[in-house]
Amino acid sequence: MPKKKEEIEEEIKEVQNTVDMEIKDLPGIGPVRTKKLEDAGITSVVSLSCFSPVDLADKTGLTREECGEMTMKARELTHSNKLFNPITAADVKKIRSEERWQAETGCKGLTELTRGGYTSQTITEVYGLNGSGKSQICFTAAAIQANKEGLIIWVDTENTFSTDRLEQISIVRDLDSEKVLNNVIHLRAFDAFHQVRIMEELGSYMDEQKKEGTEIKMIIIDSITMNFRAEYEGRGTLSPRQQLLNRHLKLISRYAESYNIPVIMTNQVLSNAEGTFGDPIRAVGGNIMGHRATYRIYLRKGSKTKRVALMDDSPEHPRNEIVYYLTEEGVSDSEKK
Repeated sequence: MPKKKEEIEEEIKEVQNTVDMEIKDLPGIGPVRTKKLEDAGITSVVSLSCFSPVDLADKTGLTREECGEMTMKARELTHSNKLFNPITAADVKKIRSEERWQAETGCKGLTELTRGGYTSQTITEVYGLNGSGKSQICFTAAAIQANKEGLIIWVDTENTFSTDRLEQISIVRDLDSEKVLNNVIHLRAFDAFHQVRIMEELGSYMDEQKKEGTEIKMIIIDSITMNFRAEYEGRGTLSPRQQLLNRHLKLISRYAESYNIPVIMTNQVLSNAEGTFGDPIRAVGGNIMGHRATYRIYLRKGSKTKRVALMDDSPEHPRNEIVYYLTEEGVSDSEKK
Protein backbone atom coordinates (compact mmCIF):
# COMPACT_ATOMS: atom_id res chain seq x y z
CA MET A 1 0.00 0.00 0.00
CA PRO A 2 1.50 3.39 -0.98
CA LYS A 3 2.59 5.63 1.86
CA LYS A 4 0.64 8.75 2.64
CA LYS A 5 2.06 12.11 1.70
CA GLU A 6 2.46 13.00 5.39
CA GLU A 7 4.51 9.85 6.05
CA ILE A 8 6.86 10.57 3.16
CA GLU A 9 7.27 14.19 4.20
CA GLU A 10 8.12 13.08 7.75
CA GLU A 11 10.80 10.73 6.40
CA ILE A 12 12.29 13.56 4.35
CA LYS A 13 12.29 15.81 7.42
CA GLU A 14 14.18 13.15 9.41
CA VAL A 15 16.81 12.90 6.68
CA GLN A 16 17.24 16.67 6.58
CA ASN A 17 17.81 16.68 10.35
CA THR A 18 20.47 14.00 9.91
CA VAL A 19 22.51 16.28 7.63
CA ASP A 20 23.30 18.50 10.62
CA MET A 21 24.18 15.63 12.98
CA GLU A 22 27.82 15.48 14.12
CA ILE A 23 29.81 12.29 14.70
CA LYS A 24 29.77 12.79 18.47
CA ASP A 25 25.96 12.66 18.38
CA LEU A 26 25.84 9.24 16.69
CA PRO A 27 24.75 6.61 19.25
CA GLY A 28 27.32 3.99 20.27
CA ILE A 29 30.41 5.55 18.67
CA GLY A 30 32.22 6.60 21.85
CA PRO A 31 34.92 9.23 22.47
CA VAL A 32 37.89 7.17 21.22
CA ARG A 33 36.34 6.38 17.85
CA THR A 34 34.98 9.92 17.58
CA LYS A 35 38.50 11.31 18.08
CA LYS A 36 39.97 9.05 15.39
CA LEU A 37 37.23 9.96 12.94
CA GLU A 38 37.59 13.68 13.59
CA ASP A 39 41.39 13.43 13.25
CA ALA A 40 40.76 11.88 9.83
CA GLY A 41 38.56 14.84 8.89
CA ILE A 42 35.25 12.99 9.24
CA THR A 43 33.02 15.16 11.40
CA SER A 44 29.44 14.48 10.31
CA VAL A 45 27.15 11.48 9.97
CA VAL A 46 26.69 12.24 6.27
CA SER A 47 30.43 12.21 5.51
CA LEU A 48 30.83 8.99 7.54
CA SER A 49 28.10 7.31 5.51
CA CYS A 50 30.03 8.05 2.31
CA PHE A 51 32.93 5.72 3.19
CA SER A 52 33.14 1.97 2.78
CA PRO A 53 34.41 0.01 5.82
CA VAL A 54 37.65 -0.85 3.99
CA ASP A 55 38.44 2.74 3.03
CA LEU A 56 37.46 3.99 6.48
CA ALA A 57 39.78 1.46 8.14
CA ASP A 58 42.69 2.60 5.95
CA LYS A 59 41.96 6.22 6.81
CA THR A 60 41.46 5.90 10.59
CA GLY A 61 43.45 2.86 11.72
CA LEU A 62 40.32 1.26 13.18
CA THR A 63 39.42 -2.34 12.36
CA ARG A 64 37.18 -3.15 9.41
CA GLU A 65 34.65 -4.62 11.82
CA GLU A 66 34.49 -1.37 13.80
CA CYS A 67 34.25 0.65 10.61
CA GLY A 68 31.53 -1.60 9.24
CA GLU A 69 29.51 -1.09 12.41
CA MET A 70 29.92 2.70 12.29
CA THR A 71 29.14 3.14 8.60
CA MET A 72 26.04 0.96 8.99
CA LYS A 73 24.80 3.15 11.85
CA ALA A 74 25.45 6.26 9.79
CA ARG A 75 23.66 4.88 6.75
CA GLU A 76 20.67 3.88 8.85
CA LEU A 77 20.20 7.59 9.45
CA THR A 78 20.59 8.68 5.85
CA HIS A 79 18.13 8.67 3.00
CA SER A 80 20.33 6.46 0.83
CA ASN A 81 19.64 3.53 3.16
CA LYS A 82 15.86 4.16 3.05
CA LEU A 83 15.82 3.39 -0.67
CA PHE A 84 16.69 -0.23 0.14
CA ASN A 85 13.57 -0.57 2.29
CA PRO A 86 10.54 -2.26 0.69
CA ILE A 87 8.71 0.79 -0.60
CA THR A 88 6.79 1.26 -3.81
CA ALA A 89 8.17 2.87 -6.94
CA ALA A 90 5.58 5.59 -6.43
CA ASP A 91 7.09 6.37 -3.02
CA VAL A 92 10.61 6.44 -4.46
CA LYS A 93 9.43 8.85 -7.14
CA LYS A 94 7.80 11.05 -4.53
CA ILE A 95 10.89 11.16 -2.31
CA ARG A 96 13.21 11.93 -5.21
CA SER A 97 10.93 14.61 -6.61
CA GLU A 98 10.86 16.29 -3.20
CA GLU A 99 14.64 16.25 -2.79
CA ARG A 100 16.28 16.46 -6.20
CA TRP A 101 16.88 19.71 -8.05
CA GLN A 102 18.56 20.62 -11.36
CA ALA A 103 21.38 23.02 -12.14
CA GLU A 104 21.06 25.09 -15.31
CA THR A 105 23.07 24.15 -18.40
CA GLY A 106 23.07 27.62 -19.99
CA CYS A 107 21.92 26.22 -23.31
CA LYS A 108 18.40 25.23 -24.41
CA GLY A 109 19.74 22.29 -26.40
CA LEU A 110 21.62 20.82 -23.44
CA THR A 111 18.65 21.51 -21.17
CA GLU A 112 16.46 19.54 -23.56
CA LEU A 113 19.04 16.75 -23.76
CA THR A 114 19.22 16.45 -19.96
CA ARG A 115 15.48 17.05 -19.48
CA GLY A 116 15.91 20.12 -17.34
CA GLY A 117 19.57 20.35 -16.37
CA TYR A 118 22.22 18.60 -14.29
CA THR A 119 20.35 16.63 -11.63
CA SER A 120 21.37 16.48 -7.99
CA GLN A 121 22.27 13.08 -6.50
CA THR A 122 23.65 12.04 -9.91
CA ILE A 123 26.90 12.10 -11.87
CA THR A 124 27.01 13.47 -15.42
CA GLU A 125 30.08 12.39 -17.39
CA VAL A 126 30.97 14.50 -20.43
CA TYR A 127 33.55 12.96 -22.77
CA GLY A 128 34.99 13.79 -26.18
CA LEU A 129 38.10 14.80 -28.10
CA ASN A 130 40.17 17.82 -27.15
CA GLY A 131 38.31 20.98 -28.15
CA SER A 132 34.87 19.37 -28.19
CA GLY A 133 33.63 21.66 -25.42
CA LYS A 134 33.96 19.58 -22.25
CA SER A 135 35.49 22.32 -20.10
CA GLN A 136 33.24 24.98 -21.64
CA ILE A 137 30.18 23.05 -20.50
CA CYS A 138 31.66 23.04 -16.99
CA PHE A 139 32.60 26.74 -17.03
CA THR A 140 29.09 27.67 -18.12
CA ALA A 141 27.34 25.54 -15.50
CA ALA A 142 29.72 26.78 -12.80
CA ALA A 143 29.21 30.46 -13.65
CA ILE A 144 25.42 30.21 -13.65
CA GLN A 145 25.22 28.24 -10.41
CA ALA A 146 27.90 30.32 -8.64
CA ASN A 147 25.87 33.44 -9.40
CA LYS A 148 23.26 32.02 -7.05
CA GLU A 149 23.77 30.96 -3.45
CA GLY A 150 26.31 28.30 -2.49
CA LEU A 151 29.78 27.22 -3.57
CA ILE A 152 31.06 25.24 -6.56
CA ILE A 153 33.94 22.80 -6.03
CA TRP A 154 36.22 22.60 -9.09
CA VAL A 155 38.82 19.81 -9.01
CA ASP A 156 41.41 20.68 -11.66
CA THR A 157 43.60 17.76 -12.77
CA GLU A 158 44.87 19.21 -16.07
CA ASN A 159 45.81 22.73 -14.90
CA THR A 160 43.34 24.18 -17.41
CA PHE A 161 41.11 26.07 -14.97
CA SER A 162 40.77 29.64 -16.28
CA THR A 163 39.54 32.49 -14.09
CA ASP A 164 39.55 34.73 -17.18
CA ARG A 165 37.18 32.39 -19.00
CA LEU A 166 34.91 32.10 -15.98
CA GLU A 167 34.85 35.88 -15.67
CA GLN A 168 34.19 36.37 -19.40
CA ILE A 169 31.21 34.01 -19.36
CA SER A 170 29.84 35.80 -16.30
CA ILE A 171 30.14 39.25 -17.87
CA VAL A 172 28.64 38.24 -21.23
CA ARG A 173 25.73 36.59 -19.43
CA ASP A 174 25.19 39.67 -17.23
CA LEU A 175 26.07 37.76 -14.07
CA ASP A 176 27.88 39.14 -11.03
CA SER A 177 31.43 38.18 -12.03
CA GLU A 178 32.89 39.03 -8.61
CA LYS A 179 30.34 36.82 -6.88
CA VAL A 180 30.97 34.02 -9.36
CA LEU A 181 34.73 34.08 -8.81
CA ASN A 182 34.29 34.12 -5.04
CA ASN A 183 31.86 31.20 -5.12
CA VAL A 184 34.00 28.83 -7.20
CA ILE A 185 36.52 26.92 -5.06
CA HIS A 186 39.53 25.65 -7.02
CA LEU A 187 41.38 22.49 -5.97
CA ARG A 188 44.44 21.46 -8.00
CA ALA A 189 45.05 17.69 -8.08
CA PHE A 190 48.65 16.92 -9.03
CA ASP A 191 48.49 13.12 -9.22
CA ALA A 192 46.06 10.25 -8.78
CA PHE A 193 46.66 9.74 -5.07
CA HIS A 194 46.45 13.48 -4.42
CA GLN A 195 43.15 13.51 -6.34
CA VAL A 196 41.79 10.65 -4.23
CA ARG A 197 42.99 12.39 -1.06
CA ILE A 198 41.27 15.64 -2.03
CA MET A 199 37.99 13.83 -2.46
CA GLU A 200 38.38 12.08 0.90
CA GLU A 201 38.93 15.43 2.62
CA LEU A 202 36.09 17.12 0.76
CA GLY A 203 33.38 15.73 3.03
CA SER A 204 34.91 17.47 6.04
CA TYR A 205 35.18 20.73 4.09
CA MET A 206 31.54 20.54 3.01
CA ASP A 207 30.50 19.93 6.61
CA GLU A 208 32.50 22.96 7.79
CA GLN A 209 30.90 25.16 5.15
CA LYS A 210 27.48 23.88 6.18
CA LYS A 211 28.13 24.91 9.79
CA GLU A 212 29.08 28.39 8.59
CA GLY A 213 25.82 28.68 6.67
CA THR A 214 27.20 28.02 3.18
CA GLU A 215 26.36 24.93 1.18
CA ILE A 216 28.25 23.26 -1.65
CA LYS A 217 25.91 23.20 -4.66
CA MET A 218 27.98 21.42 -7.30
CA ILE A 219 31.18 19.42 -7.81
CA ILE A 220 33.09 19.64 -11.10
CA ILE A 221 36.07 17.39 -11.91
CA ASP A 222 38.03 18.31 -15.03
CA SER A 223 39.11 15.67 -15.87
CA ILE A 224 38.36 12.54 -13.87
CA THR A 225 40.82 10.09 -15.50
CA MET A 226 43.80 12.21 -16.58
CA ASN A 227 45.97 11.49 -13.52
CA PHE A 228 45.07 7.80 -13.47
CA ARG A 229 45.82 7.43 -17.17
CA ALA A 230 49.18 9.23 -16.91
CA GLU A 231 50.46 7.29 -13.90
CA TYR A 232 49.20 3.79 -14.68
CA GLU A 233 50.56 2.87 -18.11
CA GLY A 234 50.59 -0.59 -19.62
CA ARG A 235 48.40 -3.65 -19.13
CA GLY A 236 50.27 -4.66 -15.98
CA THR A 237 48.95 -1.64 -14.10
CA LEU A 238 45.37 -1.84 -15.37
CA SER A 239 43.99 -3.73 -12.37
CA PRO A 240 45.37 -1.43 -9.62
CA ARG A 241 44.38 1.61 -11.66
CA GLN A 242 40.81 0.43 -12.04
CA GLN A 243 40.57 -0.48 -8.36
CA LEU A 244 41.73 2.97 -7.26
CA LEU A 245 39.49 4.68 -9.82
CA ASN A 246 36.50 2.62 -8.69
CA ARG A 247 37.12 3.57 -5.06
CA HIS A 248 37.40 7.22 -6.09
CA LEU A 249 34.18 7.17 -8.12
CA LYS A 250 32.28 5.35 -5.40
CA LEU A 251 33.02 8.14 -2.92
CA ILE A 252 32.08 10.82 -5.46
CA SER A 253 28.78 9.04 -6.06
CA ARG A 254 28.15 8.95 -2.32
CA TYR A 255 28.79 12.68 -2.03
CA ALA A 256 26.36 13.42 -4.85
CA GLU A 257 23.62 11.44 -3.15
CA SER A 258 24.27 12.29 0.50
CA TYR A 259 24.83 16.02 -0.02
CA ASN A 260 22.13 16.27 -2.70
CA ILE A 261 24.32 17.91 -5.35
CA PRO A 262 24.99 17.36 -9.06
CA VAL A 263 28.46 16.20 -10.10
CA ILE A 264 29.81 16.99 -13.57
CA MET A 265 33.03 15.32 -14.62
CA THR A 266 34.84 15.46 -17.93
CA ASN A 267 36.65 12.47 -19.35
CA GLN A 268 39.32 11.88 -21.95
CA VAL A 269 38.91 9.49 -24.86
CA LEU A 270 40.91 6.93 -26.79
CA SER A 271 40.53 5.40 -30.22
CA ASN A 272 39.64 1.73 -30.45
CA ALA A 273 41.90 0.60 -33.29
CA GLU A 274 40.32 -2.87 -33.32
CA GLY A 275 36.88 -1.49 -34.08
CA THR A 276 35.87 -2.10 -37.69
CA PHE A 277 32.50 -0.42 -37.77
CA GLY A 278 31.02 2.65 -36.11
CA ASP A 279 32.69 5.38 -34.11
CA PRO A 280 36.08 4.17 -32.77
CA ILE A 281 36.14 6.80 -29.99
CA ARG A 282 35.73 5.40 -26.47
CA ALA A 283 35.80 7.05 -23.06
CA VAL A 284 38.79 6.26 -20.83
CA GLY A 285 38.06 4.17 -17.75
CA GLY A 286 36.21 1.24 -19.26
CA ASN A 287 33.23 -0.37 -17.60
CA ILE A 288 33.94 1.22 -14.22
CA MET A 289 33.27 4.67 -15.62
CA GLY A 290 30.18 3.43 -17.41
CA HIS A 291 28.71 1.91 -14.26
CA ARG A 292 29.47 4.82 -11.94
CA ALA A 293 28.28 7.69 -14.14
CA THR A 294 24.51 8.18 -14.12
CA TYR A 295 24.48 10.01 -17.45
CA ARG A 296 27.14 9.89 -20.20
CA ILE A 297 27.22 12.65 -22.81
CA TYR A 298 29.47 12.23 -25.84
CA LEU A 299 30.67 15.43 -27.54
CA ARG A 300 31.79 15.70 -31.16
CA LYS A 301 33.31 18.55 -33.13
CA GLY A 302 31.47 20.14 -36.02
CA SER A 303 32.52 22.98 -38.30
CA LYS A 304 34.05 26.05 -36.62
CA THR A 305 32.28 26.55 -33.26
CA LYS A 306 29.55 23.99 -33.88
CA ARG A 307 29.46 20.97 -31.57
CA VAL A 308 27.19 17.93 -31.21
CA ALA A 309 26.19 16.39 -27.86
CA LEU A 310 24.82 12.84 -27.73
CA MET A 311 23.13 11.34 -24.67
CA ASP A 312 25.14 8.15 -24.92
CA ASP A 313 23.91 6.39 -21.81
CA SER A 314 21.16 7.13 -19.31
CA PRO A 315 18.66 5.17 -17.21
CA GLU A 316 15.84 7.48 -18.29
CA HIS A 317 16.80 9.66 -21.28
CA PRO A 318 16.39 8.61 -24.92
CA ARG A 319 19.53 8.34 -27.04
CA ASN A 320 19.15 11.79 -28.58
CA GLU A 321 21.64 14.36 -29.81
CA ILE A 322 21.57 18.14 -30.03
CA VAL A 323 23.68 20.87 -31.64
CA TYR A 324 25.30 23.62 -29.59
CA TYR A 325 28.01 26.24 -30.12
CA LEU A 326 31.08 27.46 -28.24
CA THR A 327 30.87 31.24 -27.84
CA GLU A 328 31.89 34.02 -25.49
CA GLU A 329 29.01 33.06 -23.21
CA GLY A 330 30.31 29.50 -22.92
CA VAL A 331 27.87 27.07 -24.53
CA SER A 332 25.09 28.55 -26.62
CA ASP A 333 22.26 27.63 -28.96
CA SER A 334 23.63 29.86 -31.72
CA GLU A 335 27.04 31.00 -32.91
CA LYS A 336 26.19 34.71 -32.87
CA LYS A 337 27.38 35.40 -29.32
